[in-house]
Amino acid sequence: MLGQVTHLKWKVMGMSRPFSAEETFSANVEEVFAMMCDPDYLDFLIANSGGIDPGLGTDTDTDADAGTIVVTLDRSLPAEVPSFARAMVGDHITVRESRSWQPPADDGSRSGTLRVRFDGAPMEITGDLTLENEDGGSRLSVSGRVKASIPFVGGKLEEFARDQLLRFVAREEELGGQWLER
Repeated sequence: MLGQVTHLKWKVMGMSRPFSAEETFSANVEEVFAMMCDPDYLDFLIANSGGIDPGLGTDTDTDADAGTIVVTLDRSLPAEVPSFARAMVGDHITVRESRSWQPPADDGSRSGTLRVRFDGAPMEITGDLTLENEDGGSRLSVSGRVKASIPFVGGKLEEFARDQLLRFVAREEELGGQWLER
């Protein structure tokens, strides 16, 4: 019968934006992995990539039972976000990043996972990490998804966050190269 609705259920379908990036280094996996777990390097990375309160929450933790190494970074960044998102986060946003690494494989390569959360914003970045030797150096591959659970503007925010993440990855590659040359 026309005009008669007995039950209406709205379902918000979550979208997400995929991303992938690579960083290359002139050092082998063992040296690069040691750098990525070094608190001094992590402070250097935060201080030189736009972070406020460098070293805030920098922690390296080893889970002896599982053989995994978890590196966490908390940093505050200027909220250079589109106007539609500024009301949610204010002038600064705290970024909580966690990289969980598995023990090395027989060839020395490492795999892990990435999780990035943003205080005050219903958004998360998740992904997979692979660090492997490559022709006289090493390559860090990152692939995953950016997900924002915000009706109407979530897609725009995901796209913005993905672009910012890819810029950070490029900056991390540059700073890692500088650190390794020291």
